Amino acid sequence: MAFVNERLTTGQRIDFKNRQIKNPILGNVACPRCRTIDTEKDMCLWHLGNLGRDDFNDHAFLFEWKGNEYVVIMEYSDPDPNSNLIKWSISKYEKGFTGEEDFADDFKDALRTFAIDGSDHQRGEIIVDVDFRRR
Repeated sequence: MAFVNERLTTGQRIDFKNRQIKNPILGNVACPRCRTIDTEKDMCLWHLGNLGRDDFNDHAFLFEWKGNEYVVIMEYSDPDPNSNLIKWSISKYEKGFTGEEDFADDFKDALRTFAIDGSDHQRGEIIVDVDFRRR
């Protein structure tokens, strides 16, 4: 099975919030509405939120992979508003992720499915480019 976006139930949202996982920059407790999950491979991408008003396009993600949790900050861009292509790249705020980690390919697949906001209606509608090169 591949990654799919699914909307969380109220109970799932409460369970996640009770884990007290925080946005690494803002420090607030995350409470996502959707998740991008591959149940067969036991991988899950959670959107922890953007970095605030001044860095609205920089977003923190929690990626659960093989029993480990990785927080990665990625930057969203829409290079051509007239096309359905969007791009995720390593944020200037990301200090530890290089794109060479063992989980990087699966993280890239999850981001492609997540698209813009993790809602299921985007599947097949949005083309997602993921670039792990540093600028």
